[in-house]
Amino acid sequence: MQSLTAGGGLQNLGNTCFFNATLQSLLHTPALARVLHSQHHSQGCQVQEWCVFCEMENVFAKTRQNRCFAPNNMIANLKKIFKKVDFG
Repeated sequence: MQSLTAGGGLQNLGNTCFFNATLQSLLHTPALARVLHSQHHSQGCQVQEWCVFCEMENVFAKTRQNRCFAPNNMIANLKKIFKKVDFG
């Protein structure tokens, strides 16, 4: 894998700036970036519905295209990621 560059940013979808900052930090963690870049998980994923790790691979790939990307699927599925958090 080539060295990790800044890549494209994430578009703010309302009140998502802190979520986006956290997501970008995760995407730029070298060990996780290598795993996401390999797309090893999604090649064998058995999850029938939406999978957070498959989505992380997708978001990683989109940001590598050096364009601003709106993480709509990630935001839309926050309740699946954080099942015990009350979103009001």
